[in-house]
Amino acid sequence: MYRVNKFCTHYLHFFAKLNFIFQLGDRNSDSYLNETELGMIMHSSSRGFARMKRIEAPSMAKIEQIVNSSFSHPEVRLDIRGEISFPDVVMLSTADDRLRHYLSNLDSSAGADIANLYKQQVCERSERALR
Repeated sequence: MYRVNKFCTHYLHFFAKLNFIFQLGDRNSDSYLNETELGMIMHSSSRGFARMKRIEAPSMAKIEQIVNSSFSHPEVRLDIRGEISFPDVVMLSTADDRLRHYLSNLDSSAGADIANLYKQQVCERSERALR
């Protein structure tokens, strides 16, 4: 019998969440998202998670910044219509430490690290204040 280590289980859970959210935004079921669809699902899911955790949701400006950087990332392969695929969303989500950390802290289980969410929120506000 195979034992699945904790990291593998966490990654599969994370992958399943991303896949579910991706499918919600893929309106035409072509397995690609355009910038509007990606921004819409990021905005909707982050607002829902923020309400659940009773924290402030990221601003639309921050979401647009993440979407724009996702579509201009050098390792992302856009299709001929300029849309992003699920494997590229997974790659971006696991490659960007801040994004991965933020997404992992949005877990709804009792073990969620709410203190780190608040710390991240303070860091985001500090960065905005310095601009």
